[in-house]
Amino acid sequence: MLQDGIQLTPASTSNSTGKTRNKGKELNGSASTEEEEKRQGNGGDAQPPPASTCTTCAKGHTCQAVVSRTREMRSLIDAKKSHQAQALFGHLADEGHRPSLVTYTTLLTAVTNQRAFEAIPSLLAGIDAAGLRPDAIFFNALINSFVEAGRMGEATSTFWKMSRHHPGCRPTISTFNTLIKGFGIAGRPDESQRIFDMMAGGDGAGVASTVRPNLTTYNILVKAWCDHRRLEEAWGVVGRMRARGVEPDVVTYNTVASAYAKNDETWRAEELVVEMVRARLRTSERTWGIIVGGYCREGRLEEALRCVRQMKDAGVLPNVIVFNTLLKGFLDANDTAAADDVRTFSG
Repeated sequence: MLQDGIQLTPASTSNSTGKTRNKGKELNGSASTEEEEKRQGNGGDAQPPPASTCTTCAKGHTCQAVVSRTREMRSLIDAKKSHQAQALFGHLADEGHRPSLVTYTTLLTAVTNQRAFEAIPSLLAGIDAAGLRPDAIFFNALINSFVEAGRMGEATSTFWKMSRHHPGCRPTISTFNTLIKGFGIAGRPDESQRIFDMMAGGDGAGVASTVRPNLTTYNILVKAWCDHRRLEEAWGVVGRMRARGVEPDVVTYNTVASAYAKNDETWRAEELVVEMVRARLRTSERTWGIIVGGYCREGRLEEALRCVRQMKDAGVLPNVIVFNTLLKGFLDANDTAAADDVRTFSG
């Protein structure tokens, strides 16, 4: 079936949702061995591709070679060698094996990591030719790939295909988080909010009836608004998360603090430290780095130096980034004496 000019096969009736591998970019998490074996054989009685000469693959099953090579591909990806993983996939076909759905999902991760998005149509065509039926894990990986490519139209189309036409292959929290993040990166926080609202309240068609926002979801949406200096909307999300019993964490506060600092309102960012202490949250190096950097950009170097001392008093040791930021601030202001003091202070 053609969807936005790209070949997509019907989704599986699998209820698998997978786990998120949060390096900020991947969603096809590692399944248990039993789950993986089931997905490796997710071809049903579909006819194998003509190139399959392995007797096991030719019967529509997944041979041990495919399972082993797929795991090796995943290891290469984890080692940041996605190009080698993609080459290994090619060897499977050359040797007459029939890649499984897990293999194709792993290949999609390699393609995404390399930003080789032009390979997606041929990858999908391969799945179609093999008679494999994408499951929720594959759809999540595909949506993530489109998001990484900035192709939000195709990401959304894939979401609706997954949501409305294949009841057994429903969106997971990772699906929604990826879309919310993608629209934020694309400069469309209003669309991020729309996806969030659909997730939080359902869309009338039952798409999101079993999926609810978690802390990560709220933080992604807060960032989407903050990245465009829409602080009022960001605080609205914080209020909403508290009303739902989800308390802001250090990531939430750091995101808002960063937005204030970029808006030359670093004093407001520093006020958040008091609120964090009240909430019994420990400030991080990033928290203080945001504040010190903000004051330096505003030319308020004494305030920045005070915050470094306050940072140490709070039991958070300034890192190289904090000291370099402060040092650069004084050097830019031609205050070499203060810069020397910072060098001594950092030593």
